[in-house]
Amino acid sequence: MESIKEAENKTCQVQKSLEFFSHFLQDKMCGKCLPCMYGTEQIIEILQKLIQGEGEENDTHLLRLISSGLEETVRCKHGRDAAAVLTSSLLFEEKYQEHWEEKRCSSRVSFQ
Repeated sequence: MESIKEAENKTCQVQKSLEFFSHFLQDKMCGKCLPCMYGTEQIIEILQKLIQGEGEENDTHLLRLISSGLEETVRCKHGRDAAAVLTSSLLFEEKYQEHWEEKRCSSRVSFQ
């Protein structure tokens, strides 16, 4: 499993997000907060779909909804931080869009 530092060095924003949430699920999540637990799992599923070229137009919208839900319902700082990471990542919406619309990754990291 890659570390957060290794994930940060990748140029694909979608891949960076997947690495962060995969690491978060294994190491940081306490497991006491259902919105965080289920929200994080949903985020990973959507990001994996995007990276595999199976994403859909509404995926970025779903990610925004999940992020908003996490911000409003999680109990701990880690959950709020996770929501903030996703919200920041979605500022690069064009990178997400090229994954679901054009089925490509301009960074050439996904779809390999």
